Amino acid sequence: GSYPCPTAALALVLISGNIKKIDWKIFILLLIWAIPFPIFIQIPQFGAYEDSIMLLSGFYAIGLWIYEQIKKQIKSKISLGSLKPNESLPSIRDLATKLIINPNTVARAYRELEKEGFIYTRKGKGCYVSDNSYSLIKKECAKILDQIFDEAIEEAKKFNHDLDEIKKLFEQRLDFIKKENN
Repeated sequence: GSYPCPTAALALVLISGNIKKIDWKIFILLLIWAIPFPIFIQIPQFGAYEDSIMLLSGFYAIGLWIYEQIKKQIKSKISLGSLKPNESLPSIRDLATKLIINPNTVARAYRELEKEGFIYTRKGKGCYVSDNSYSLIKKECAKILDQIFDEAIEEAKKFNHDLDEIKKLFEQRLDFIKKENN
């Protein structure tokens, strides 16, 4: 995994109330280490501009590699329809420069997205959103929902519910949601 920024680490120490339990020398070193860093490093928004240059946006998430964040945001933009099939992505160099990161990080994100089938590369031209990217996103969402349902079923079993009871509770909940939306 990745490491949290020093300011976040300092905040966690202060919030946890363990300041009495830690050595003051370590605390002062942590404080000195944290001063030059903001809690979040903001990066530009990912969207199409008039000059058709697209950028990523948001905050670097603690515990998630930057290339994973790039992948996640591109997949999100595909699923929301902001990125259409055959639309070009920013070049590796342009995106790395705008995000102030190593170009190898962007290259890795693009390489993995291509391996997963979300984008394709044209030699000398750049990377583009693939035609089947939206269906791949739907499959990925189905996998995530399967995991959520599996976890919910396991939790319900802890309360000694059998599968028929779980099904009945789930159907009741769906009926309630339908009534709420109408």
